Amino acid sequence: MHPEMRWMEGRRVGTTELSPTGHFLTGWEDQIWILHAMWEDPQIPDAITYAEADQILSDFGERPRIVTEPEELVAADLFSDEVQFGFDTGGGWGLTVPPGEPLIRLTWRDYMDRNKIVPDTSFIPGSRWLGWDFRTNIEPPGEGSLDLAQLIALERILLDYESRRDPRTTSNIYAWFSYFAPVESPSIEAAGIPDVDGQLFHGPLDELTSFAVAIECAPNNIWPEDQNWFVTTDADAWGTLVQGPAGLIERLRASSTDVDGLHDLPQLEVHETFDSTFTPHTPPAGQ
Repeated sequence: MHPEMRWMEGRRVGTTELSPTGHFLTGWEDQIWILHAMWEDPQIPDAITYAEADQILSDFGERPRIVTEPEELVAADLFSDEVQFGFDTGGGWGLTVPPGEPLIRLTWRDYMDRNKIVPDTSFIPGSRWLGWDFRTNIEPPGEGSLDLAQLIALERILLDYESRRDPRTTSNIYAWFSYFAPVESPSIEAAGIPDVDGQLFHGPLDELTSFAVAIECAPNNIWPEDQNWFVTTDADAWGTLVQGPAGLIERLRASSTDVDGLHDLPQLEVHETFDSTFTPHTPPAGQ
């Protein structure tokens, strides 16, 4: 772990070991999830699933033979591209961008209501919430990385919050990019400090998004120098957790409306947190 991250040891959840990917911590006043965006082509409502399409392509020889049972898997076959372990689920790692027409934003709530899904919120947002096999007219949430539209919105809200908190100082932050996250170019050093397990960015908050775009991934963790708030996602997560003072979390909670003049931002899709292994939390009174 990088020396600038040693403070996390005192904030880890119970006896949970700190992960080399996203570090889940505790000790802030309030918290809320930002659910990674997904998109849908409404012109193709009856599309087959990615797994069905994958099987068809495999049957026609366009994809390797699909193996779903570990005992059937021979490692040498994988390296020779003769077999594929598991189906394509349509999901991917890394920073996703708004795809443009004809695709439109599809909220998690609409998707769950349409498919009568009850999420298992004892787990962090992921396949336990939405399932794993999407139809091919849907771009599923990005795994391990907040999408670009909501990363821009989050950065703007954090900048506004920081400027009101102390307008005399520059909002310098830390951002942790794990090598286990979908970082394709972790050797970039212009604004980062290389580390054995990943890369630590230290610089102005308003440069974070451009840095994330350069390496095609949102960071696993973001925090200001005084640890007033904390942002977390993980290599397996389809959501990003923001923890901090009640005033900041209320801004995120109200982000679908005009937040102190920030109404031009992309809408954040947020979800109240629940107690889980990684995110123990007692909601504020009245929730």
